Amino acid sequence: MITNALLETNTRNETVQGVFGNIEEWAGGIFETNKELFLLAVQKRSQFTFDLIYWIARISTLLLALSVATSCPEHLCNKLKQHALRLLFIFSWINDDEETIQFAENFQLTEKLFEMALTAEKRSCTKFASEAKKTLLKWGLKAGKYQNVLGTWETSLYALVVLALIKGNDSDITNLKDSLTEHLGGNEDIGQAARDHVAGEIMERAATLNRGGHSLSRLEVAMNQQNQDKLQKLLEDIAKLISPDVANELERTPNPLF
Repeated sequence: MITNALLETNTRNETVQGVFGNIEEWAGGIFETNKELFLLAVQKRSQFTFDLIYWIARISTLLLALSVATSCPEHLCNKLKQHALRLLFIFSWINDDEETIQFAENFQLTEKLFEMALTAEKRSCTKFASEAKKTLLKWGLKAGKYQNVLGTWETSLYALVVLALIKGNDSDITNLKDSLTEHLGGNEDIGQAARDHVAGEIMERAATLNRGGHSLSRLEVAMNQQNQDKLQKLLEDIAKLISPDVANELERTPNPLF
């Protein structure tokens, strides 16, 4: 309620500035405690991990919203953005073993990272959006090392594709391709079998974009809202970067569903 009130007012009087100051001071002291609590919850495989993922994502996006509010004192805008960014970075501390990745993904971490990046894009918080996409890319690549969690890598790529298309800038598409190429180059942790599998799944998804059912996933909704021709083309391009042989072979093979 306090956040909504601050977002709705255009006033920068002493009372409003005092509230913003209190929020900034509070936000500046929550990183270490929440980082330690989150990592402990993951380590102990606690169901509390679900609450922490949602809380961290929610607070970071609220801080971003406040940082661009008309009523926000100018000297606090960047501080609020920085506090939001530090909360995002908590997720980069997750161990990259298979069991831990699977546990965190059970609580929709990829979806939450996508939502954080999407919110930042819509609020023109460029630095946060960029760091969220980097975190999303690295999270997916962690999963790419393990056969049983390849779905996480695949989902992260769908999220990154949507984020590249959302503003309609060719530079965003180029940046995604360049980043993926850079991270895959010389990456021996992700085997060819994993690359072939994920590329095949992406090609199948690209060929069946208009056949999806109803979903409550914000990512799925966002995919459906994109220009489907552009989405299909970018998905195919991403598949070719991951496994050219598989993607090219599937592109030449008629889809049996049609």
